[in-house]
Amino acid sequence: MRNKPRHSLVYPELSAGIPLRFDSKLLPKSPVRAVVFFGVLVICVITGITALIIGEMLAREERAAQEQLLAFNTLLADQTARAIESVALVVESVVDDLRQAGIDTAERFDALRDDPAVHQQLRQRMANIPQMEAVTLDSVRGRLINMSRYLPVPDIDITDRDYYQFLVKNPNSLTTISAPVQNRGSGTWDIYLARRMNGPQGAFVGLVLGAMRLEYFEHLYDSISMAGNMRICLWRADGTLLARYPRSPLLGQHVSSRKPILAQTPGETVVRSNFAGSEGLMMIASQKLGQNGLVVEVSESMDAVLADWRHDALVVAISGAACIGAIVLLMLALIRQFRTYGTMAEAIAAREEAVAARQHAEQRLLEGQKMEAIGRVTSGIAHDFNNLLGSIMGNVELMQRDPVLTDTATRRLSVIEQAADRGAGLIRQLLAFSRQQVLAPSALQLDEILPAMFDLLEGTTGRHIRVAIVVEPGLWPVLVDPAQFEYMILNLAANARDAMRVGGTLTISACRVPLNYGRPEDLPAGDFVALSVSDTGSGMPADVMARAFDPFFTTKPPGRGSGLGLSQVYGLATQSGGLAQINSVPNKGTTITVYLPRAVDFVAKGTTRHPGLVEKIGPES
Repeated sequence: MRNKPRHSLVYPELSAGIPLRFDSKLLPKSPVRAVVFFGVLVICVITGITALIIGEMLAREERAAQEQLLAFNTLLADQTARAIESVALVVESVVDDLRQAGIDTAERFDALRDDPAVHQQLRQRMANIPQMEAVTLDSVRGRLINMSRYLPVPDIDITDRDYYQFLVKNPNSLTTISAPVQNRGSGTWDIYLARRMNGPQGAFVGLVLGAMRLEYFEHLYDSISMAGNMRICLWRADGTLLARYPRSPLLGQHVSSRKPILAQTPGETVVRSNFAGSEGLMMIASQKLGQNGLVVEVSESMDAVLADWRHDALVVAISGAACIGAIVLLMLALIRQFRTYGTMAEAIAAREEAVAARQHAEQRLLEGQKMEAIGRVTSGIAHDFNNLLGSIMGNVELMQRDPVLTDTATRRLSVIEQAADRGAGLIRQLLAFSRQQVLAPSALQLDEILPAMFDLLEGTTGRHIRVAIVVEPGLWPVLVDPAQFEYMILNLAANARDAMRVGGTLTISACRVPLNYGRPEDLPAGDFVALSVSDTGSGMPADVMARAFDPFFTTKPPGRGSGLGLSQVYGLATQSGGLAQINSVPNKGTTITVYLPRAVDFVAKGTTRHPGLVEKIGPES
């Protein structure tokens, strides 16, 4: 992992020019996440709607079943009440007849035993009442006295019957409904409505019984029943099952689970869902009658109530699942498509990057070939021109030895010699660019040399230019020709001065560039020191910057420059084993960076080091 560049603040122009690369791997992530998000959202919506529909169907099914049971229970309660009221009227009319006949004591009541007139009267009273099995008269001792069915009456003891024991023990209660019992005369199962008859002083006179056939209620419930899976029950107030359709072995027994139903208000119909009974969960509609607290109950198992709902809910659930499955398949198809697009985008990006890299390599190759060609031409010209200058300077020297020269000839020879010296300097610059000059490299400690050149640089740039030298602590020594290095620094300072005619800042900085560090692609392997010379001048456009290192190329007016300054910098850097780069922005300044190789075998003498920053500010012009 690369360390953070230590000179990132020293090269703001260079760092600003680094292009940002788009990671193509990020391309499919956002669409895939969007597809997954919206797909899950749609699935949740479909699931919620399906659940709401199923729930609404369940509520609607339960409401329909409750309304059906409620209507059915109301009808049954009315029919049951009418049947019992008819029997009660018959029994009450018999009691009225006996009272009118003066039967007000137990003895007179017993005297009616096997009386044909009483027998006939009882038969007439129960005529056309289909639910009645018989009307009987029973003494206070629990013996059968007279009845509508037989004459003479059989000797039957009823003291063990619940209705007899109840009315004997509760003199304030006049009527009661018995539990289902088997008739000892006919053998049928009956329910008795027992009426206690009291004398004027409240003495017990006897009982009048109206026997109701259990089969009548079963046939009644069977004829009214609207569904074969419904169960109809008639309960006594104490929880005794009096009648049931279909018939149950619990007939005549007490069922404690019906206590909540038996405790309801008379005349009120109550519907309960999911009632836990002996046969599982039930839906029950019940109504308590006013006579003797009887309760008519209609029930249906929740399985039967919800049978149609389960079918419809299964259809809706399958439809919802099919929609969810289609959404999942669509999501998978879209994800696969986006991933395909992502792969294509990566391939296209890789192809474009490869094309850009190839174009860059071709451009570097062409640039290198161009500079190599220019260097060869420059080297040949420099050598030929050097031979000519050698001949000129040799002849000038011979002529200067002539003792008969006039003053005018001597001055002219001096001008020729000065021109030849300038030509020799130009040749050295050409040789430096073509990397043909003879260098004497040595290890230089830039954190010592650069501060020492401060006064010289200030004299070169003028006092209207602010000069700043920034050197990284612990800087490595570099391997370079000292004289050429100093000439390069002064040359770059002079170019910066010309670019900042109205003033500005010249910054010379140096930092380490290790092997595994962010560095130019053309830089050879090894450790280097980056020397950067930055100005805040006029800068260069892109076309000028592309030709800045070419020899004899200059944007200065005629006579103001030879166009060999930057080419000498390029030649010195490359001949020293390094690299030179230029970065410029119009109206913002120029930065020229020279990479010089580290002097590995150099051992610094002494321990004194210049501080990291030297800055001297001249007066603004």
